[in-house]
Amino acid sequence: MKILVIFEHVETDPGRVTFYNRDVTNQYLKANVIKLCPGSHAISNVVNLFLTAVFYRMNYRKFGIDLIVSGNPRIGFFVGAINRLTYARTKHVVWDFNIQKQYGPVIRYLARYALAKVEAVVVYSSHEKKIYAKMLSLPEDKVLFKLYSGPYLEDKRYNSPIKRVKKEYIISAGCSGRDYRYLAKIAKEMVDVKFVVLAYSRALQGISFTSNVQVITGISEIEYCRYIAQARLMVLPIANKETANGHIAVVQAMSLKTLLVVNMTKGVEDYLQPGENCLVIPDDNVEFAVQQIRAALANETRDALIIENAHTFANLHFTIRNDVRLIGKITDAMMKGQSLEKDLHDLKCLTDQLCVSYEDLWHDSQEEQVDEAKEKQYTY
Repeated sequence: MKILVIFEHVETDPGRVTFYNRDVTNQYLKANVIKLCPGSHAISNVVNLFLTAVFYRMNYRKFGIDLIVSGNPRIGFFVGAINRLTYARTKHVVWDFNIQKQYGPVIRYLARYALAKVEAVVVYSSHEKKIYAKMLSLPEDKVLFKLYSGPYLEDKRYNSPIKRVKKEYIISAGCSGRDYRYLAKIAKEMVDVKFVVLAYSRALQGISFTSNVQVITGISEIEYCRYIAQARLMVLPIANKETANGHIAVVQAMSLKTLLVVNMTKGVEDYLQPGENCLVIPDDNVEFAVQQIRAALANETRDALIIENAHTFANLHFTIRNDVRLIGKITDAMMKGQSLEKDLHDLKCLTDQLCVSYEDLWHDSQEEQVDEAKEKQYTY
């Protein structure tokens, strides 16, 4: 089966480990480089996406395409719309469907038309299944949930064997759906502790930080992850309660062995086991949050155990091989003419079918991890 993959992020990092450049069967045709401009060039971006979709639609037969995997809602919309307008029969999967707010009436109508014939829409939280199925007027069995995967475990540039000593600062990272006003209040009560915020300026508009907060922007993802890996812990304040945000930062913290302190939202609850692979703070209680963070800074032995638990969880659930397996399941179901939901069941359990369950592994190795944590301290 020949698969055409159309993603955006390959332009900025062509060496990024993904499911399509880890493929050994040579079934993926290519990852197209789509050059997009900053937000002020929205019209240029729309034209570029449209022309990309048209170009590949004109060459489906030439390339022998059986399946298109488009890399996010924007690309998926244009590919789906062109396919419908030209009566294309090539199957289409929208990968990484995540939006901060549900579409308004006009965009919703257009998206329903464009994506009415998709084979599947892949999301990264169980919370989003019903939301997007209803929004797009799709059967729920076409909205597939899997935990997010990134290059952070399998790409040597992120997962260097060189030990990096933890530094005495708290990191907070990401732009979409964050509550940095809450973080500013927390940092104000902890002026003796350094905070580093990795975010674009648009996510910080109107927010005033105290002098113990350093804001960094405009760096590469590898440098971005270096800051996360060297942080004492990550505080992740999530504001989005409607859809889902924060799952990428969760995956980065767990994969890079940084203690995660986060407020619980439906968009990330599939990833979190409070007290085992993370610490949870309330949504809007600065005093209690500060107490929890200070307790984490003071309890290195417990923190090290949680970090190891989180890294074990990451190795089971956040690897690119899980993406490859999912694509394989989708293509198998297509060839058999089966329902994807029937073939995959609930994809929340995908890795549980293939790996030892995290809970069993955690309980079996708890004593060993405590001893190891005492030796490792905060290096890896």
